Parts: sequence; C-alpha cells; structure tokens
Amino acid sequence: MIGTSEESRSEPQEIVILTLAMTGAGFLLVYLFLQYYFIPKVQDQVGQQVSLYKALVKELDSEEMKQLRHQAMLQDENDQQQDLGQIVVEKVSLYGLELSKQTPKRPRDIGKNLIEEGQNIQLESAPLDKIIRFAAAVQEAKNSVRIESFEVRRASRSRTAEAENSWLAELDLVDYKARE
Repeated sequence: MIGTSEESRSEPQEIVILTLAMTGAGFLLVYLFLQYYFIPKVQDQVGQQVSLYKALVKELDSEEMKQLRHQAMLQDENDQQQDLGQIVVEKVSLYGLELSKQTPKRPRDIGKNLIEEGQNIQLESAPLDKIIRFAAAVQEAKNSVRIESFEVRRASRSRTAEAENSWLAELDLVDYKARE
C-alpha cells in the first residue's frame, strides 16, 4: 500500500534534502564564479576609475585652472553688464549685416524688482544663415536677452542668384534687468 511502508514516508524527506543540497551547491557555484572571475575584473575597473577621478581632481585644483575659472567669471560679469543696444551693434558688425531701423522700446516694469527693456530692429537684405546666426549670437551674448518675435521675408522678387538668398528680418528683442 501507498504511504504505509517506511520507504514511502522517507521519500518526501529525501526530496527536500536533495533539493536543498542542489540549491546550496548552485549558490556555491555562483559565489565561486563571482569571487574568482567576475569580482576581480570589476575591482580593476573601479581602480581605474578611481585613478582617473583623482587625476581629474588634481587637474581641476591646479593653479592654472583656478585662474581660468576666475577669468571666465570676470568675462561673464562683463558680458552681463552690456546694454542690449551695445550687443546688437557689436553682433551686426561681426556678421557683416546692416541695420535699416533700430528703435528702443520704453522700459516697462513687470514686477517689483524686474524691468523689461526692449528694442525693435530691422535688418537690410542679407543671406538667411547670417541673419539666423546673428539672432542666436545676440541671445547668447547675455543670459537675460530673449527674442520676442522674429520675422523673416524675401527681400526682392528678381530672379538673380543674389536675390535668391536675400532676406529681410525684423526682430523684437527684450532684456530683463533687475531694478537698481
């Protein structure tokens, strides 16, 4: 009969013991693999990364890097003190463009401590890539300058090669300043 003999009662115990032994042996194999093959490779990689980090920290703490950071900070401060009109004039000459109209807008209070100074400029006919580069350079010159509107249209309807890449542009620029 099933379940009455001594062998049938010990069979579930043997299965449990054998399962536990096989599981333990599997964990032991995984542990040995990690201990002897995988972990040393990772330790070497970590050691390389640590040495690179130390070299980078040493380089960033050098006197030359400190001077460069200080010069960059002073340059940023000088750039941030420029007036919007000065930036426009500088960038127009840099890209070889000409202004057909430049009208400053009245400063406007937009909060307790913030003033919005705007300017409308119109560029004479020029290639489109120069106009786009000019607009990007003006906005990049000072963190607080934004382009409110940017309108570009063809300069003329003639079919010459020069007129193909001749565009007129109108930009509304705004500079946000703290009230002094």
